[in-house]
Amino acid sequence: MYSIPPPDGFSEAVELARQRTNLKIPIEYPAVAQAPWNYEDRLEEVTDIGLKKLTVRVPERHDLALMKIMRADRRDLEGIVQMHAARPFEPETLTRRFIDEMDHVVADHHILRQQLAAAMSTLFGHDVGQKTLDRVARAPLDRELRAATLVRNASILHAAGLRPETLDHARFAGRILQTFRGAIVYPFEDRSGVVGVRFQPERVSGAPEKGVWTSCAFPDDSALVIVDTSADALSYY
Repeated sequence: MYSIPPPDGFSEAVELARQRTNLKIPIEYPAVAQAPWNYEDRLEEVTDIGLKKLTVRVPERHDLALMKIMRADRRDLEGIVQMHAARPFEPETLTRRFIDEMDHVVADHHILRQQLAAAMSTLFGHDVGQKTLDRVARAPLDRELRAATLVRNASILHAAGLRPETLDHARFAGRILQTFRGAIVYPFEDRSGVVGVRFQPERVSGAPEKGVWTSCAFPDDSALVIVDTSADALSYY
């Protein structure tokens, strides 16, 4: 079983049952369970096993599938395939819960994303697996950008010689952000959205090299300027 913490009175009930039945049925608590944050809100009661005094609750099937995908044991993956054959999973539910409720999992998240994509490919086909991998890889970047604000203190950029009127121009509206610690944020995008984020002072998330940072485009633009860094674009302007 898995329950953190165990229900009130459970240990006493187990011991009493052992005494009355003289059966030494082991009850163990796993040290770690990689479950979605809110799985307890979706537990489902098993009603067709003929029990009168014992309530059995199990994870909702998408939560159970994610728990198995996180472990990625061959038997777990075979079980997911069998579950899907009996009643198909919803790919959006699996993907959304992975993004929203599995960021606490203690593991290499690059590997976890690959495990999810492999499972999705098995269940729904290669194209779905690839789209899922791309989507979950972008999710941490989206969270970083949602936590950023418009530039409040541009001292880093001012020290580099950039004028306030440049930073305030509509050409760069929403294209320069700032973290709560003061770092300047530049989002790099491809045709599908953000693929990487570059920070100043220097730090990188995702894969900025797979996208580009651009200023806002105006209808009357007649020239394209390509520079090495985002700050160079500001300087050029």
